Amino acid sequence: MRSGKGPATDPWFQDFLHTSRPLNAVLQPLNTGPVQVVYTRIDRDARNVAYFHDFYYQVDAERYFYPASTVKLPMAAAALEKINLLGLPRLTVNTPYYTTAMPLDTGYQAGQASSVATDIEKMLTLSSNTAFNRLYQFTGPCTLQAMLGAKGYADADIRHQLGFSDIGTGHPDTAPCRFVEGDTVIYEQPGAHCHLAAAPPRHDHAGTAFLDGQGRLHRQPMNFSFRNRLPLLNLHKILQSIIFPECVTFEQGFRLTDTDRRLLLRSLGQWPRQMENLPAHADYPDHYAKFLLPDVPGVRCFNKAGWAFGFLTDTAYFADPVRGIEFCLSATVAFHDGTPLQANMPEQEQAGKQWLKALGTAVYEYELHRPKKYYPDLQRYTEY
Repeated sequence: MRSGKGPATDPWFQDFLHTSRPLNAVLQPLNTGPVQVVYTRIDRDARNVAYFHDFYYQVDAERYFYPASTVKLPMAAAALEKINLLGLPRLTVNTPYYTTAMPLDTGYQAGQASSVATDIEKMLTLSSNTAFNRLYQFTGPCTLQAMLGAKGYADADIRHQLGFSDIGTGHPDTAPCRFVEGDTVIYEQPGAHCHLAAAPPRHDHAGTAFLDGQGRLHRQPMNFSFRNRLPLLNLHKILQSIIFPECVTFEQGFRLTDTDRRLLLRSLGQWPRQMENLPAHADYPDHYAKFLLPDVPGVRCFNKAGWAFGFLTDTAYFADPVRGIEFCLSATVAFHDGTPLQANMPEQEQAGKQWLKALGTAVYEYELHRPKKYYPDLQRYTEY
């Protein structure tokens, strides 16, 4: 069975999802809601080299879902690549920088300095919208689109900042950025305008009704045509390229240093209480924004999740060094059930979180009993 624009659904994987004990114990969206799943089985050889076997369920780049905070993953990698491409000796991820996010961004304080490293950590570990919006100014939507397109992710369209109820046709304008070291300006970038309107027109809709930013009910599908778009397979491959840079071509990979990659892995894998530079966030629960993570001690989960408008998405790489288990898993699910769409939908989000956790548990239990010729050495994933 082949999707409109995507790989064929695997019969074995489809049967697995429909008969899985953990999944059958929770509310099932498989027959009623838009679900897409990508599972990558990983085997190692005697030299610990990884080999991948992908399984797909209803993966279709033309079936829209709102990616929400998952767009922070490519933004983090793109911001690091941009610093490396600028090639300025004194410009690093730790250089303080100033920018002016959009006036409506209440999470931003004018004149407040940050660094790319700090914003990436906040963005990936805490899912901070403000940190994303700052990096949006530095990276710029046109630069981000060009980078993603060159790496084979032409269907991605990241055109607006996060945390706004009304985004119009996107946020094409970016504010100036200034990187400083003491009293010395290391790099200054003027504000810019990106011709987002030149992109091919999209026709993405979801739901049967929605509430606008003023709380008014509209009894028609919500128009997502000017909102961010990041197909699930793109998201899955972007994470894989970060976890396994040796397994992608030079053209597909981001231009990252070893230090950059360690920053990304630490930010993707740590609990909020483990953020050494940001101790004020220690009250976040350990499983915050790790929807696919099963309740198994010792499992490392390097992931980025997103949730809004009843859509829940998570992309993750799991490593269990003690039991020799590793796999990649990405999924998006929506529990709209006729409820008008709005940014925050707690009941639908809770149902989605339960299903995603059951999915992660089901795949982990399968991997626990799957025979392997070579036991993988995963100790390197314990240091992040």
